[in-house]
Amino acid sequence: MTNEFPFLENVRNALNIPQGAERTKNMFPALFAQKDIPVFSKDWWLDCVCGQDNWDVVLVEKGGQIIASMPYPTFRRALFNVITMPPLTQILGPFIKYPQNQKLTNKLSYEKSVLNSLIEQLPSFD
Repeated sequence: MTNEFPFLENVRNALNIPQGAERTKNMFPALFAQKDIPVFSKDWWLDCVCGQDNWDVVLVEKGGQIIASMPYPTFRRALFNVITMPPLTQILGPFIKYPQNQKLTNKLSYEKSVLNSLIEQLPSFD
């Protein structure tokens, strides 16, 4: 895995964060390597700001291809499970891979169904 920001490798090493975390992240290493995914949604960024065990991702697959992903950080605050924005992260949300040459009306219905699929997979929180 190539790192777009080499200085973060020092942070990763200082925090003893391995290059690849286990869990579902191993299913889709090519997804995080795509250039159009925002830096704040990449696995190495979330490992650095959340810790490797404090975030996960939900996926939507179609025809063996991942068409949408949504990483989310999970924190435990007192007795509550909380999904919130991690520190130093400006944006974090769903990433949708749209089919080419799609009309606007079809794009909106496609987006709605994909987002609903992502939301249904999110874990319960307080």
